[in-house]
Amino acid sequence: MDGMTRRPVDELPPCAKTLLFIFRDIAGLGSELSYYGEAAAVASMLNYTILLDDSIWNYGRLSDYFDIPPLACRPPQNWREMPRERFANVGVNESDHVWANRDIDVSYSGYLLQHVDSRAIDTHAVWNLFNYREQRTILPAVQNLHHSVKPIFDAKSGAFRHIWKPNKMILEEVKKLKVELNERMLALENIVSHRRSSADFDLDSPMARRLITIHFRLGDKIIENDAMKPAETIGIKPAQGNPHPFFEVVKSYVPDWKTSKELPVLYILSDDPEGALKMFEEYQSFYPPSQRFPLIVSPKTISISEHGHLQSKFNSAPLDVRKKLATELIRDLTFAVDNSESIVCSSASNLCNIMFLLRGSQDLIGPTGSCRSVDVRWYPNYMIHPFNELSLNMTKDREKILEMIPRLATDPRNYIDL
Repeated sequence: MDGMTRRPVDELPPCAKTLLFIFRDIAGLGSELSYYGEAAAVASMLNYTILLDDSIWNYGRLSDYFDIPPLACRPPQNWREMPRERFANVGVNESDHVWANRDIDVSYSGYLLQHVDSRAIDTHAVWNLFNYREQRTILPAVQNLHHSVKPIFDAKSGAFRHIWKPNKMILEEVKKLKVELNERMLALENIVSHRRSSADFDLDSPMARRLITIHFRLGDKIIENDAMKPAETIGIKPAQGNPHPFFEVVKSYVPDWKTSKELPVLYILSDDPEGALKMFEEYQSFYPPSQRFPLIVSPKTISISEHGHLQSKFNSAPLDVRKKLATELIRDLTFAVDNSESIVCSSASNLCNIMFLLRGSQDLIGPTGSCRSVDVRWYPNYMIHPFNELSLNMTKDREKILEMIPRLATDPRNYIDL
């Protein structure tokens, strides 16, 4: 709790209600932070002050990477050890002091689910039918974020922006990365504009060229996605490990890519940067040199596993190694969010969704959004499987879907691409 308040504790009014979020010691960074952001959003909705216990977190302390927002009230003196009820009643007759972690996310995700438009399942069922019928391999831009879950997205986005305050150390790392990548851009051939030196570069300086980020997750995420059976059944199998859908989306952002004199640079953000770079270079090798996007990746100073991130190996590494890897990841995500014209990734990844949340819904809604998921629509964490399963069941009722289509298709908020 040290550093969480800027005023002396004695001067703060007591906290009437607190929600203690307990970080676990086994999960991935993106996963744990995403659940924390979801809990923070619910805490804000229900007027709880959110507290965090990161004493056993496998990444160290949250303050190792972020400036912890100051509290507006004084927590109970024994806030960590005091008796608390598990947050379980989704806001109805809850105790004033509760606790939560990712294991009981069904509770606060259940509360969020109450804020979803009741027609959402119908709409998603129609989407799934057309995805399946047309054998789509790339999620259309209009399906990125549906209006029915936008209130939840906005609540979580607000909470995440409040939490994601990189500390001075991280910002210094971001600046060093920005200078290095800008120098690489300047070294690329055929630059016709935006040329500048990196000598006076800072966090707010524009990059030498247009930049599009591709988050390309490898490692154990490929294995994890095999469990997404409902999504795969309805034709939205996660696309990690395959450059094709990412390139197709990138080309939609650069309609003149075959004739452009200066293509944007693609920043490949990956847990296996060299492996990902090789895959993208091989994919582009079939195009003429003038039609190949320049590619850059972050320097990776330490590695504990081949072919990408393996959470089991990460958890068994020394703490200083884990913190170094976490620093590099948070640095890369912060750089991408702040400096990319567009972000292309898979919403099956929590890291992708973190970037979406930090950019905001205005960058995801509609056909011209600057952020795109190549495969899976955005959902709050816990809800992705129930949504897919419910809409899959709905898809089987063809007559009902045919009745719904005219009504849904005339509602511009649905963004249905028929």
